[in-house]
Amino acid sequence: MMHPKYIKKLVLFIVQQNAATRRRVLYAYIATIIFLVAFPFKVIGIEDLDKVMVVRFRLDHLIHIAAFFTVYPLLAFAFPSVNKWQLFLLALAFSILTEGLQHFLPYRSFNTSDMLANLLGMLAGWFLLFLAEKSGWFSLSKLKA
Repeated sequence: MMHPKYIKKLVLFIVQQNAATRRRVLYAYIATIIFLVAFPFKVIGIEDLDKVMVVRFRLDHLIHIAAFFTVYPLLAFAFPSVNKWQLFLLALAFSILTEGLQHFLPYRSFNTSDMLANLLGMLAGWFLLFLAEKSGWFSLSKLKA
């Protein structure tokens, strides 16, 4: 797990970039998520993550939460002038649609508990960004568009 000090440095580094660079980071992240959603992990011998438990949680749920934790913050950093509720709805739709995509892939399966883990991760990222702004850590409105 990454130390909070380094997470803060990474976030501040991303926030200090120009809008085009922040958007490139977002697009790369979205492409990575879509790749991971569509990748046939059984081909490389990774299966049954849903059977591995970590402190009473399924490992795959923790992975979903971690993966979707940064969706809203990256959207907000990439598009600071867009209404926050529109970004929230976009992040919400992305977290639902990526799990829905798996329904159409013959080597993957749709799972509502995974979709809920996606949503929980996205909501946690949204909430953390909300707290960071309220505490004065940084302001999205001051980012260069």
